[in-house]
Amino acid sequence: MAQKDNHKLRIGIVGAGNIVRTRHLPALKKNSDAEIVAVSNSTYESSEQFCKEHCPGATPMANWADLLAVPDLDIIWIGTPPYMHSAVTISALEAGKHVFCQARMAMDLAEAEEMLATTKRFPELVTMLCPPPFGMRADLLVKKLLADMLNVLCVFENGAEGVLEFSGVHAGAPNDRLRIFGERGALLYDFTNERVRSVKYGGREMEDLDVPKELITEWRVEDDFINAVKSKGRVRPRPNFEDGVRYMRVVQAVADSRAANEWVAIKK
Repeated sequence: MAQKDNHKLRIGIVGAGNIVRTRHLPALKKNSDAEIVAVSNSTYESSEQFCKEHCPGATPMANWADLLAVPDLDIIWIGTPPYMHSAVTISALEAGKHVFCQARMAMDLAEAEEMLATTKRFPELVTMLCPPPFGMRADLLVKKLLADMLNVLCVFENGAEGVLEFSGVHAGAPNDRLRIFGERGALLYDFTNERVRSVKYGGREMEDLDVPKELITEWRVEDDFINAVKSKGRVRPRPNFEDGVRYMRVVQAVADSRAANEWVAIKK
């Protein structure tokens, strides 16, 4: 879609639930290059209430398909549950709109692949999936440290080969966290309080690890997407639909494995 100089990017929101209100709306309202002009929630009444409370200048709409027909709309911001993501995304792209979509990308791998295929039909349009709202501050640090660590490959006495991976999921767990064990030590990243701790091999207790300023990342998803749209294709934000399809391959494999009660290979 061609954009005029000094033209505010006009946004239509489809699905104005809690994630949109609490996570995206504050940043979008602060962005001088963005303007929310239309909102379609689950009912017209809820759309009207959202506009009244948060975007008085926006037009409430009962039907998301009608929202796509709003003149000069640049961006569709999808905040619906996953069962609507595919239909809204494909329709929006075919209508010439840039798309920001919540994760999970789709209901299944087939829908995700269809969404990705549609983006390739319209390479001039920017698409982005919402990243997780946790674990951003030290993400780059953990990646840097991982580059210096080795995975543990094992050969058991009975001849079986394997890769050791540890995961703890149980009721009453205090926080979401990432634990990494390597031959040189261990790393613990607590997503809830953004605390990173480590211990070297032979050590007894974990110690806090400072995150260098140049490696700290913060939540700026809305600005990243708006800037990518303004760049007219020069910048592509992450995670993109390619990332989303890779994630959906894992989700699909889990579902298939459970149904068949057997191992399922994930194709790249």
